[in-house]
Amino acid sequence: MNKTDIACKLTAISSRLALIGNFLETIQHDHTTKEDWAVIYTLFNRDGLENLANSLDDIREQVQILSDNLIEMDGVESHASSAK
Repeated sequence: MNKTDIACKLTAISSRLALIGNFLETIQHDHTTKEDWAVIYTLFNRDGLENLANSLDDIREQVQILSDNLIEMDGVESHASSAK
């Protein structure tokens, strides 16, 4: 994996976080403008909370992998420059 690959994956993660933010804003809006049953329906009957939790867990795993790759790349670059 190179830096361009990592940048692309971080962009995808950013987009997913934006979608999560939109979902939370919708819930907040629904909470102020609709009855409680509508908010509860969105959160539970549509698996909203479960999907949110799964998405956040997936994002956490992706960020950890990318972090590990950056550390590994930095180690390879440091080793290559010290060998010169």
